[in-house]
Amino acid sequence: MGTIRPYGGGPSMCPGRIFAEREILACVAGVLMMWDFEPVGGKWTIPGLKKTSGISLPTEDTRVRIKRRKFEWDA
Repeated sequence: MGTIRPYGGGPSMCPGRIFAEREILACVAGVLMMWDFEPVGGKWTIPGLKKTSGISLPTEDTRVRIKRRKFEWDA
């Protein structure tokens, strides 16, 4: 935080920034609700982080299995 300001800052702060953040969170929540994720190795591990100029990247990949979640209304 502090290196990149995607929504501006001070008087030029984007008035739609809160809506944009909530829209992204709603999309991610929809994906997480419809699918089951499990680690390939059987246990979740949190990878280390590589610092870059605007974001932090994981040091290694995380392999997962993704299955569609079963709901009561599914046949």
